[in-house]
Amino acid sequence: MRKWYEGSANILFWLLTGWLLTNSFSVQFHEVEMIDGVETVKIVRNFDIVARLLIVICISLIMFYSNIWNIMRLKVGASKIKVIIISIVIFVIGYGFFRIIEILPVFTQKIPLPLSLSSGTMTFYYAISTTYGIGILWQHSENIRQKLDLEKKQAELSLLRSQLHPHFLFNTLNNLLAMVDQQENPTLAGALTRLSGLLRYVVYDTAAGKVPISREIEFIRNFSELQKLRFEKDEVCFELNIKGDFTEQLAEPGIFIPFVENAFKYGAEAEKVSHIMVSFDLTQSTVIRFECENPIHPALQKLNGNGSGIESSRERLKLVYPQKHKLKITKNESFKVELEIETHESNSSR
Repeated sequence: MRKWYEGSANILFWLLTGWLLTNSFSVQFHEVEMIDGVETVKIVRNFDIVARLLIVICISLIMFYSNIWNIMRLKVGASKIKVIIISIVIFVIGYGFFRIIEILPVFTQKIPLPLSLSSGTMTFYYAISTTYGIGILWQHSENIRQKLDLEKKQAELSLLRSQLHPHFLFNTLNNLLAMVDQQENPTLAGALTRLSGLLRYVVYDTAAGKVPISREIEFIRNFSELQKLRFEKDEVCFELNIKGDFTEQLAEPGIFIPFVENAFKYGAEAEKVSHIMVSFDLTQSTVIRFECENPIHPALQKLNGNGSGIESSRERLKLVYPQKHKLKITKNESFKVELEIETHESNSSR
């Protein structure tokens, strides 16, 4: 229904403005006749001007929708500078094309269309198309914002309904830890401590929003130690490297863990030696570079699927770091993730 309405409105717009332009500017002169003492005014139009105006309108129509298409590319993350440049090029090409038509032999012997009229008409349609395109883009952004607000409220409601469960689990883990003899069973005690730390981080520490990258790194370290418990001592070699001192940059909590989880899920197989490498480059105060590399075990690929968590991470990055991240995934002999994030927030310490 909405598309039909928009289509009808567009057709009406072009018919109305086209009629107003040709009707208003094609008048060549007024002829006055006296018949039986009655004065009659006859409007004489120049159809050469009508034809040129129709050409201008047709070119403007192409420019109009080309400009809107160009503006709509901002929906998918196109560069604003490139969009502006292309919009200007569209106008210049459209106007230049009309000036070329003007010098064709079929038009040179006829009354020329005033420069102010042709340029003014094209500028009018160009301005309308820009306003229309920006309006559609704003409406799209507003719809996304409202959708995100609704999803956030639904998530908050779900969290409120299930709030008892993480708190209960957290307290239960602490009680179990108190019951474990750390001298007799240090592995179990350490695992419970790490699991309790992971839960505390998820339930409490991330509630305020973005967290220092040092906390994310510690979360990954604890997560990997728990994952290694599923394997024999020398089956999984997990290497975590940190380069640089800007460890207090703020990052979206949990933005890196899906890649590490994916590495253990698809890159570590029982009874085989696997090497998982994770590194953070924190040598710049407003940039975080992350790499995660793991071997490829074909049997795990078939068993566990195709890593849908990676696609979810792509969407989350687009939402949280629009045009402020670079994600590169290569799959050859190993599976490698390279992620660069511009934080632009620095509580950095050296």
